[in-house]
Amino acid sequence: HLREWPFTLGIDPSRYSAEAGAGDTEDLVLVRGIIDLLFDAGEGWEILDYKTDNVRGEDLQRRADLYAGQLRIYADAAEAVWGKRPKRCWLAFLTARQIVEI
Repeated sequence: HLREWPFTLGIDPSRYSAEAGAGDTEDLVLVRGIIDLLFDAGEGWEILDYKTDNVRGEDLQRRADLYAGQLRIYADAAEAVWGKRPKRCWLAFLTARQIVEI
């Protein structure tokens, strides 16, 4: 397993906006991040990201939905390095003491 794994990834800007980078195939958005935990539980890579948000109930799932894009980028970074996309991504909401699969 890898804890606090830093990465830098170039992403096509059209992923965020159809107009971004139009006409320039070499234009990239540089994304830097740190994956809290990247591990293999026997079925392939999984990502776990810890969140300290003070949310519960229905608000917790709404907040998890907001973080889905972040975890997609983390999965892209792991795939770029190891050639395999993570099987699962998880958010661990520490205050609510709940884990949500994304």
